[in-house]
Amino acid sequence: MHERARRRVKATVAMVTLVAVAAMLLPLSVANAATPMGMGGGGVVPLDPGWTQDPTYAQAKMDGRITRTADGQVKILTQQPLVAPMYASSYTLYTGATGQITEPKGQYGTDDAGYSYNDASFWKFCGPGATTVAFYYWSNSYWLTVTSGQYVEPVNYGWHNNLYYYNTPPNYWNSSKGHSAILTMADYELPGGDSWPHPGIMSWEYSPWDTANFGTPLNRVHDALNWETTAPQSKNGFYVLVPSSSVSLSFLQLAAHQDIGNSHVPFVVAVNTKLANGEHLPQWTHSIWHYVAVVGYDDAAQTFTIIDTCGPSCSDQGPYGVGKVSQTWLTDLIKAIPDGSGGGLVW
Repeated sequence: MHERARRRVKATVAMVTLVAVAAMLLPLSVANAATPMGMGGGGVVPLDPGWTQDPTYAQAKMDGRITRTADGQVKILTQQPLVAPMYASSYTLYTGATGQITEPKGQYGTDDAGYSYNDASFWKFCGPGATTVAFYYWSNSYWLTVTSGQYVEPVNYGWHNNLYYYNTPPNYWNSSKGHSAILTMADYELPGGDSWPHPGIMSWEYSPWDTANFGTPLNRVHDALNWETTAPQSKNGFYVLVPSSSVSLSFLQLAAHQDIGNSHVPFVVAVNTKLANGEHLPQWTHSIWHYVAVVGYDDAAQTFTIIDTCGPSCSDQGPYGVGKVSQTWLTDLIKAIPDGSGGGLVW
């Protein structure tokens, strides 16, 4: 068969597969918050009550009609491509900078000015960490490398409750290891139109010791990434939320091809770090619910490349950074968190 004809056949097969996967994922257009179904112990918590996403954008993403232009803008095509784009069999984004992004040390540590803190909320900052990694690859993320300042969390839980030491003076964080960007996402991010009880993508309405509810709802990752990557700013844009029950290996492969291989941006997944059958994220030997960013794929090796912003004092082995995981394992780790507990991904 002529090479051009062979490519046309492969592209047709890819498009048929994409359409079939899209049909399975139609329920994502009504992704609503639900009653928690478990306590993961990490940073993944149920969606905000009543949250839904625009089904028009969800369908457009399924159709392959939402892409990123060469200058970093979101582009939505009016019609589905007649021929599916061809993707490299492996592709990994540049991780020289993002592989260094890490959350502040859990609970006891020193800020970037060398002052000590006691802050239990830092154990649960994987949501802001993974969101910061994804945002880095957009053209308007320059503030990741230039900002610094003092940060105050929006809620004072009170030292007398032995829950949280309110920053006095506020902690100082600079751009080293993405600290200031992570703190901005955690403490100050508030997309227009969202009625979160407090600014920041963390669920500050709960205490850091509330295992089932303190963390980052996946819908806030969705809203924050879209808000910060669209011009004019909108909660509808490149990213859509897919609940864990709609995730399959074939979908993850297509998601990686479309987002990483074509648009050159990562996506964020909620995972259980280790399953009873032994499947696990790199470096993890115990089970919590956790966020990581997917930044690469290798179809021949059947692996995904991830960035985990949880440092040595967060995961049980460490260090944080770039790692590889079996594509089958990552699929299972995502599906291990039920929809009603906040499971899924933003891609």
